[in-house]
Amino acid sequence: MRRNDDPARNRFLWRWSPGLATREAFGNPLATTTYALCLYDESGDVPTLWSAAILPPGGICSRGKPCWSTSTKGFRYDDRDATTAGIRALKLSVGIDRARIDVKGAGAGLAWPGPVTPDRWLAQDGAVTVQVVNSIGSCWSTRFAAPATRLDATRFSDKSE
Repeated sequence: MRRNDDPARNRFLWRWSPGLATREAFGNPLATTTYALCLYDESGDVPTLWSAAILPPGGICSRGKPCWSTSTKGFRYDDRDATTAGIRALKLSVGIDRARIDVKGAGAGLAWPGPVTPDRWLAQDGAVTVQVVNSIGSCWSTRFAAPATRLDATRFSDKSE
């Protein structure tokens, strides 16, 4: 994650892999399954929701095209204008031990709270957890334990446990 003085230059990238995910676990985001990206910042062993972005099913996004599309590997959310909570892309790829989820966000629409302290914007006292959950009960998450690879006023970067 990168936070910038110019919110239009904020960036977010998260990848979950490898693991198990089936097409059934992904539901049907083209018509009925809602997705949420949630970030939890743990402080004193208490995870607190720090940020959330909701991606509704269906919809029309950039250039009048559908937000969601399907492929043989899974589903893809594509909104180059990042109009929904700053999320530009969500790629859901099925597989056994090879499944993968990629999330990209950009711009002022990223749902990051403020204000922040001058030296840090995430405490990561214990850990930071990133989750993608859907409305049919599937959840994929990654926990990033302290200390982060990089945590300062503008950037959080880390590798999972």
